[in-house]
Amino acid sequence: GGGGGRKEVSSTSFSAAAAFRSGAMVSHCYTAFAVGYQFLGFLVLFVLMAKQVLRWSATIIGWSFIAIPVANTVTMYLFIPPLVRSVGVHGLITYSSVCFGVVLGAFALPAVHTSPSGVMIVTFCLIICIVMVQVPNQTRIKTIADTYAPGNMGSITGASRVCFAGGQTVSPIVCAVLYVRSPSLAIVSML
Repeated sequence: GGGGGRKEVSSTSFSAAAAFRSGAMVSHCYTAFAVGYQFLGFLVLFVLMAKQVLRWSATIIGWSFIAIPVANTVTMYLFIPPLVRSVGVHGLITYSSVCFGVVLGAFALPAVHTSPSGVMIVTFCLIICIVMVQVPNQTRIKTIADTYAPGNMGSITGASRVCFAGGQTVSPIVCAVLYVRSPSLAIVSML
C-alpha cells in the first residue's frame, strides 16, 4: 500500500501530456498545420493556374518545379542562419508569416496570377516564405521536447508531423473547390 489506490503516472507520460497542453506546442501545431496547408495549397494553385490560365504544357510545368529545390536550398543555407541569429526563431517565424501574407496578397491580384513571370516570381517567393516558417518551426520541437518532455522527442515530433499532414490533406480539396469559384478566393484561403 500506501498509494491509496492511486495510479502511478510515469514521468514520461506526464511530461508528454504537459508538452501537449503547453502554449508552445499548441502554437507549434497550429503553425505546422498552416504551413502544410499553405505549401500544398499553393502548389495545387500553381499547377491549376499554369495549366488553365497560362496554358503551359505538362512538360513546362514539370520543369518549373525546379524552383522548389532551388528556393529551398537558397533559403536554408543563405537566409535562415543569419536571420535566426539576428531575430531569433520566433522572430523569423513571425516576420516570414507576415511576408507570406504580403506575397499572397500580391498573388491574389489578377495581373499577377495571370502573368507567367508573376506566377514564377510569386511561386519562388512563397517557397522561400514557407521554408522560413517551417524550418524554424521544426527547430521549436527540440526546445518543446527538452522543456516539457525530455526523452519523449518521438511523440512530440509525431504530433507535429500529423498536424503538417493534416494541413496537406485538407488544402488540395479546399483550394481546388475555391479555385473553381475564383482563384483569388483559393489564394486568400491560405492566409
